[in-house]
Amino acid sequence: MSQNNCTITTSTGLAGGALATDLLPNQSLEDWVITHKNAVKQATASGDPLTTSWNNKSGLQSEVTTRDAGPPAEALADFVTRHVTDFLLEMIQEQPDT
Repeated sequence: MSQNNCTITTSTGLAGGALATDLLPNQSLEDWVITHKNAVKQATASGDPLTTSWNNKSGLQSEVTTRDAGPPAEALADFVTRHVTDFLLEMIQEQPDT
């Protein structure tokens, strides 16, 4: 896969809509993932579930996190933090293809 086609996308659940982070020329895999993580952490969740997707050597990989309805209901900030943790752990096993 060429770098021009490398994108991590959080496609559902964010107030501002989908959030995509492209791999920049000469950017390391680690920096790319951290850039997306930081962007998602600054976003506001608006719905359920949160879905983040990326391509790896096997094809499209997605991590879907569902908000805990409680009671008490999971705070939106906690929900975003848990989703970030979920997709980072999944990326360790299913590394994005650069």
